[in-house]
Amino acid sequence: MLPSATPASAESAYQRLAAARRSASRLDTGSVPELIADASVNPPLRLTSEEEWEISVPEDAEPCQLLIDPVLEYLVAVRKPLESDEDRAAFDDACRRVPVLPTAVEWDNETARAVRRANLDGTVFMPPENDIAGGALPDIQFLASELDHGSDPNRAKPLREAALPAEFGSDVRTIWNVKEYQFTQVFDAAISPNSPGRTPPTQTRRRCRSVMLRRWPMPVSSTFD
Repeated sequence: MLPSATPASAESAYQRLAAARRSASRLDTGSVPELIADASVNPPLRLTSEEEWEISVPEDAEPCQLLIDPVLEYLVAVRKPLESDEDRAAFDDACRRVPVLPTAVEWDNETARAVRRANLDGTVFMPPENDIAGGALPDIQFLASELDHGSDPNRAKPLREAALPAEFGSDVRTIWNVKEYQFTQVFDAAISPNSPGRTPPTQTRRRCRSVMLRRWPMPVSSTFD
């Protein structure tokens, strides 16, 4: 169950986001992510639930809750009208270079805010349903689970589909190059660069895969769609 997210100091953060939007309308689209990062725009995350969208809640269960990031929503919306591959690629590169991608959530009483980072190195993955022990995979991070799985990964998908724009998850993965939590991607990003010696990649992958799957089960694909 996620805590209630009633913003205590939301006004100033949303004012900064509104100011960034006004400035962005006068700038090249590729400048928008940097403008938001430079302005330290980090409004409270919005809390939504199955009840808000009249989604059936199982008997004797708490409503599934989900946090929504206004910054991600805005940047995804900015990209939508871009028509050329060149403009989209420039915008995506700008988004990956600056710390706007939420990889954790911090609570101040009942206000939730994102901890943000860049993803130019491509080491942010979609969150697994099962928790991973801290430090187990130190070279990778995950999109904040509260924005994907919410309070119940088994019931979050209908809530995401109701509360988020169409294709939102796909857009986030494309813009920020957020990889699926699958063995090959995790190996290439977090294990292979640190593998000692000259062991052939295929042999190293097989050896690591057998160990990792015993400790951290990996789904075929992530959610957020």
